Amino acid sequence: MATDSVEVTCNVEKERELSITAWKSGSVPDLSLPKPLNPLLPSTDRRNVIVTSEFSSISVTPHFGTIVGTVLSADVCARYYKQRGYNTLYVSGISEFGPEVELKAFKKEATLQEFCDKSLEIHRKLYKWFHIDFDVFGRTNTERHTRMTQGIFHDLVKSGLVYEEHSMEQLHCHACNKVLADAIVRGTCSKCSYAKAHGDQCEGCGLFLTAAVELKFPRCKHCSDPPSRETSSHLLLNLSKLQEPLHEWFKKASGNQDWSSRAQLLAQSYIQEGLKDTPITRDLSWGVPVPYDGFNNKVFYSVLDEPFGYMSVTAGYTDQWEKWWKNPKEVQLHQFISKEKIVQHSILLPATLIGSGTDYTLPTILSTTEPVGYEEGTFSLKKGFGVFGADIMTTGVPADLYRFYLISIRPETEYSSFNWSDFALTVNTQLINNIGNFVNRTLVFIEDNYKSIVPELHRTEGVVEYDIQLFADLNGRLKSYTASMERSEFRNGLKHVVGVSKIGSDYINKEQPWRLMMNDRSRAGTVMNISVNIVYLISVLIHPFTPAISKDILNQLKVPSNNIAIPDFFAPFIKPGHVIGEPRSLFMRLDDSMVSMLKDKHSGKYFF
Repeated sequence: MATDSVEVTCNVEKERELSITAWKSGSVPDLSLPKPLNPLLPSTDRRNVIVTSEFSSISVTPHFGTIVGTVLSADVCARYYKQRGYNTLYVSGISEFGPEVELKAFKKEATLQEFCDKSLEIHRKLYKWFHIDFDVFGRTNTERHTRMTQGIFHDLVKSGLVYEEHSMEQLHCHACNKVLADAIVRGTCSKCSYAKAHGDQCEGCGLFLTAAVELKFPRCKHCSDPPSRETSSHLLLNLSKLQEPLHEWFKKASGNQDWSSRAQLLAQSYIQEGLKDTPITRDLSWGVPVPYDGFNNKVFYSVLDEPFGYMSVTAGYTDQWEKWWKNPKEVQLHQFISKEKIVQHSILLPATLIGSGTDYTLPTILSTTEPVGYEEGTFSLKKGFGVFGADIMTTGVPADLYRFYLISIRPETEYSSFNWSDFALTVNTQLINNIGNFVNRTLVFIEDNYKSIVPELHRTEGVVEYDIQLFADLNGRLKSYTASMERSEFRNGLKHVVGVSKIGSDYINKEQPWRLMMNDRSRAGTVMNISVNIVYLISVLIHPFTPAISKDILNQLKVPSNNIAIPDFFAPFIKPGHVIGEPRSLFMRLDDSMVSMLKDKHSGKYFF
């Protein structure tokens, strides 16, 4: 019974022997997780990890593409880390500053505070519905965030890393009668000639621009008119002085090869080309005020202050936040970001924290994904093409089905697309026909033939050679699963969960316990004892991806929902005599009519 994964090449002899010993002796490993502390703080006897997903912009309505690469990926990672016993704090929030926020509030005829409060509530409800289990979730529009940003700025000033520039060119749109922030300028990239580059970064090649005037043929995003140039005074961060210390940090941090390749290559290219000084102030009214004489009418560039939000919202969670964020020797930082935020997190964030002179916890791993499209195009709120915001919760589809599919198409190395037909096919074949069918047929058989009592393992004959091969296959899958999850290769991790279920189904199909019940009930009991333990293993391994489904399986097994620590080898987790609950279907089948309705509804045809 060989598994179908080429990844199972590791030596599992040790785990094989441990499995055989456990099954012969009936020894049961403890899979209960330790009760989390409140507040959660670093521990000297455990691996301590901060997991973050980039702060979502309050002006952007979430959709499947924005969810999978950041908050969902980080949630999968944090859940897995906790199952491994790592002391893990999952931190995220909402970024409320930037020029787009002012524009959106104006269009909604709301004050900035009203707009932010309402948008924040939409994000909170959606993430809760999606089972995103933040330990800390906050916002940047707070007095605490302002004090922290201004404090780090003062440290940079003291270190001689901030200077004035009184003749900086910037763009002014006469039609809109306003200075154009970089984020609302479009134009042609001077490096790769991409015609739709943003004023702060080119999506075509990833080039980070210090100012929108670097674009060729710039135009206002809102009215498309070409802006004029004017000069203004701004403060700049002297990144060139931080070239060497940042390079030393980068070599150490990225040397473990756990960074996403895109993040590693882009950061490396910026450092090798030589860091350029960058403006850190903007002529806007909405943002963190600049506490510097002559610049008090300006605010900080949101690209600078936004990453400090991870620390400021943690400070709102516990006054001992420095034990997490000023503790690089004992705490690792794993950040999940979109490709647009690579420079912000791999250059600006570590550079400013290094330049501040304080020993902050810097990024250990940066995980990024490629874009996710929608059907044959891209998500477009303007055209109503795709599913956005609260509408995701009204489709009639449980959140875990979306979670499963989104991770199965997670664009870890290349572009992928959300497709309704493929969504239904994946759910119906992998979740229902594979995992759901194996779980249900196992539990129903025990209910019908053993009155819901897990049968005895046949001790006289012991496990046979075929069972021992089964243990080896399951242990191989388990090792490949943990290896994939440690590398943030969640698509592979999910494939291994499906693979475990397939091993279980093949086992039952070969042994045919319904026939054994007529002539070898002892062997039938052994087969079902092993099978129900495979069900339990599935409930543990699937938890990071589909926590509600995991909990449902555990409820049917009548196993505490906290008993989900990931084991090192397959063992008799559930003892003979254990009474299971009432079996029931785990998933809803997605039929053609429902898929057609959802596809048609979100195709943009009826959007005005």
